[in-house]
Amino acid sequence: MELLSGQKALCFERPQYSKHLVSYLASAIKENRLHEIIDGKMLTEDNKMEIKEVARIAVECTRLMGEERPKMKEVAAELEGLRVTKDKHKWSDQYPEETEQLVGVQIISAQGGCTTDYDSITNVATLHIEAGTTIGFLSILLVISCVQQRRKQKKNTELRQQFFTQNGGGMLIHRLSGAGLSNVDFKIFTEEAMKEASNGYDESNILGQGGQGTKSRLVDRSQMAQFINEVLVLSQINHSNAVKLLGCCLETEVPLLVYESVTNGTLSDQLHGSMSDSSLTLEQRLRIAVEIAGSLAYLHSSASIPIIHRDVKTTNILLDENLTAKVADFGASRLIPMDKDQLINMVKGTVGYLDPEYYNTGLLNEKSDVYSFGVVLMELLSGQKALCFERSQQSKHLGSYFASAMKENRLHEVIDEKVINENNWREIEEAARVAMECTRVTGEERPLMKEVAAKLEGLRVARIMLKSKLDLG
Repeated sequence: MELLSGQKALCFERPQYSKHLVSYLASAIKENRLHEIIDGKMLTEDNKMEIKEVARIAVECTRLMGEERPKMKEVAAELEGLRVTKDKHKWSDQYPEETEQLVGVQIISAQGGCTTDYDSITNVATLHIEAGTTIGFLSILLVISCVQQRRKQKKNTELRQQFFTQNGGGMLIHRLSGAGLSNVDFKIFTEEAMKEASNGYDESNILGQGGQGTKSRLVDRSQMAQFINEVLVLSQINHSNAVKLLGCCLETEVPLLVYESVTNGTLSDQLHGSMSDSSLTLEQRLRIAVEIAGSLAYLHSSASIPIIHRDVKTTNILLDENLTAKVADFGASRLIPMDKDQLINMVKGTVGYLDPEYYNTGLLNEKSDVYSFGVVLMELLSGQKALCFERSQQSKHLGSYFASAMKENRLHEVIDEKVINENNWREIEEAARVAMECTRVTGEERPLMKEVAAKLEGLRVARIMLKSKLDLG
């Protein structure tokens, strides 16, 4: 629909009934006014039929019930049929003589009309070549190869320089040398260094991927200053539980951010994946929760400019060799200007952790991170995934599963049995209550991250003191 209309999927400048592009296009087709929505740059008398067909396919894809939508292979086949038909008519109408000649060439080739030329080549190949001529010929080939290699290197150098300029390299160097940033420990890496460090971007070196797949972000010229500013702000994050941004590479089409290496996997690995056999104790889980909460509170309140992570989840929490948590992957994060408390933004995040208020309104603020953290806390307490289709329909989302269990006084069914004992149930209930507060539907009713961090730290300290008392007898 965006390709056909040239309009955004969600636009608050359109009337209320048409701010969502899906409903806007559906009503236009129903009322026979599709021409009002289609991008005027491509609408002609000759392609109205194709555009109408493509719009019909788009509407079928966005039907409310999943069962009524076509499969992707059916969609691909229909669109390819439209494209091929259009190209075929366009070629044969504009170039009738060339079409006939092309058919003639194919017939001649099939009849073996080039036999004589191959005979001539064979005769030439049988001539006697003297040793000196052979050496000369090989020398020429070597020179040509060297020239081609140098040209290729020059072209690559020019391309890297083009990308560096395009991605704001000059602006970054200027900002780093300016007042207040001259002491910032931030490095600009070359593409050659990046290739060497990653063994030519070998896939075996991929530690993980984001919720939208492998992340990439092309820098638009109009947003270059904003991108450079965000990079510099992220480079100044200095918290023991946040992964440090060491530098960037701007010599590639998509800029690369370089973070410190944290090698003990993710929190998701510990809870659900390859390391899930090594069970975390309640004390460790509470400590990890406190560390994550403290890091997010720092981003919201103590960084030079407030930062909203926007994709808090267990796969974005790295653990070091001491199981210390480090919040990572700031690829989707956004800076909040000092004069604003929220932004209108294209919704990004991961299903299961995504704030429903942000999803429905597009309004982003720090309470969106609070919601996502609440789901992470539920995962820590339960050892279960945020979204699981193996659970019943009403409990496939961990948030709703937790809420119903708390309401019906059966929390013990949800909590990981590995951490429950007769001495820690009070702390578990209190932590579960904090998780429920974080995942309230309305953002205004959720606590601030610094309040969450303080509550969890109090629970953790109380747990340590109780354990020490029990150990002493």
